[in-house]
Amino acid sequence: MPARAEAASAPDRTYLARQPLLDREGNLCGYELLVREDASNYAAIDDLRAATARVIKRVIGEIGIESVLGKHVGYLNVSREILLSDSFDVVAPDRFMLELPPDLHVDETLLQRLAELRAKRYRFVLDAITRPDETFALLLPFAEAIKIDVSRCHPETQTVLVRALKARGKTLIALKVETMAAFEATRKCGFDLFQGYFFAHPEILTTRRVHTPRHSLLRLLRLIELDPSLTEIEAELKRVPALTTHVMRMANLQACRHGPTSSTTLRDAISAIGTSRLGRWAQLLLYADDSIASLEHNPLAQLALTRARFMELAVDRMPDVDADDAECAFLTGVLSLVEAASGDSLDHTIRDFPVSDTVRAALLRREGVLGTLLSAIEALELGNWDRFDCIAEQIASPTTPNLAELAAQAAVWAGSADQSLSELERPHHGMPRSTAASAGVSGRL
Repeated sequence: MPARAEAASAPDRTYLARQPLLDREGNLCGYELLVREDASNYAAIDDLRAATARVIKRVIGEIGIESVLGKHVGYLNVSREILLSDSFDVVAPDRFMLELPPDLHVDETLLQRLAELRAKRYRFVLDAITRPDETFALLLPFAEAIKIDVSRCHPETQTVLVRALKARGKTLIALKVETMAAFEATRKCGFDLFQGYFFAHPEILTTRRVHTPRHSLLRLLRLIELDPSLTEIEAELKRVPALTTHVMRMANLQACRHGPTSSTTLRDAISAIGTSRLGRWAQLLLYADDSIASLEHNPLAQLALTRARFMELAVDRMPDVDADDAECAFLTGVLSLVEAASGDSLDHTIRDFPVSDTVRAALLRREGVLGTLLSAIEALELGNWDRFDCIAEQIASPTTPNLAELAAQAAVWAGSADQSLSELERPHHGMPRSTAASAGVSGRL
């Protein structure tokens, strides 16, 4: 998402995306920042070098690492020119892994520079390795982690590399893991971290057991839609001890932050939270595990949160939008990934869910305003800049907000949405500029 939105006609637009890295349990543990100078020529290495330099100086130096990465580690592509420059004055060594490309020109000058940076606690990753060569051998002593392109590395070579590099204490990252089969194979092979189109193929996340009482959540959500009494909500929550415990914890967490009074009964907790927040909280728990722990390290939940907030922000700022669309935007984003979270089909899930025809059309057929916005955020997640631009043009009007900028706001919000119940409120037009300018998933500088 964009760190800073510029006019669409600006000739030097830079596209920024972040792609998640997951550990062996499927937990989110870092983001690689991907940058492209031009949507129509995004693979050009010269453009990549220039854009990376701009990301270092503008996104990291001006906006703030927390807004871009939250508490996670960032993986940043660097070129020889960047390594030899003074750009590292604004790069925090404890927050980034610096990725060295496989075609890096290595000489004594570069090796000396790498030694200097490592002495300052900078960490390096050898990127996109397919086979060992002279460059690999020269850079290996400086690398803490190795990314192996499993889509192009021969299986026998991959096995030998993993065994040898693990013996040397290196962290092994499987790059371009696109399918369930590839994920299982690389995990069995011994890789530590995994990167690829996990969110384009979210079924791989179903390898994590999801024990959240899903039917109880759906029942609670159906009840909330009927404008229930406090007694009815209390009775429903008492049917599921895990939900009762979490409601009490959430209410008391809010009390600690906003006042000295704590909730001593379930009824007090429900009153403190409020029906609206309780409903949104229940939606988000569709992505939680049996401990109903923090959503911060759950990659699928982070994606669903970002989608939901993006759609809500966009609809809330669009002219002549039907009131039903505005109310349904957040729910559409949340439900768009529930199939991956539950292992059940989307069609079957929403059959049991109190959704309107508007939401159903958006989810199943990408129809209407909500369907168009859902397609837009999906294009951003995949770094499909051309498709995103095409969709944005379809819904453009003089008062339509910059969708990429709203996607940035959504990503920042998603990173902290479970830290306070107040974050589950509906958006407001008067969002601070510092938040509006923060980077997260994809967009333009």
